[in-house]
Amino acid sequence: LHATTVAIRTHQVEKLEMLRNAVLNAALGIDVEDSIQLMVLRLVDDLTPWHLKFLKYLDAPRSYGEAKGIKYPTWSSGGPSSVIEHTFTELKGQRAFYDQLGNELNARGLISSPRFHMTMTAGGMFQSFTTEFGRSFLTFVEDPIAEA
Repeated sequence: LHATTVAIRTHQVEKLEMLRNAVLNAALGIDVEDSIQLMVLRLVDDLTPWHLKFLKYLDAPRSYGEAKGIKYPTWSSGGPSSVIEHTFTELKGQRAFYDQLGNELNARGLISSPRFHMTMTAGGMFQSFTTEFGRSFLTFVEDPIAEA
């Protein structure tokens, strides 16, 4: 019922797909507490499609990019911001925007502190930022049919 109310308030395809997936996962008995299910639905309602896409990317940056056909240079070191701007060319030079996305995801407990501009090893540049709650969120809104 709550998912229907959220769906009525949006026209954004990404959000409607996540709501559909949440309902399917709940019906299939995915192991997520009722209170977490309600939190997830509220977050889908509150967040923009950019937040949701960025969260999915931040969970597994290299896998996300490679699934989209992105070829990464052989970096020896750098910051996660280099990977972000390489993956999302529309974010090149948009540091304030993607920093804000990261700060808002962090404030909601979905990612750890967004250290996008620190110099790291090549492996660190592709690190996951999602918290345990962030991974639970992503699991609950993933398409259970595509996973099968």
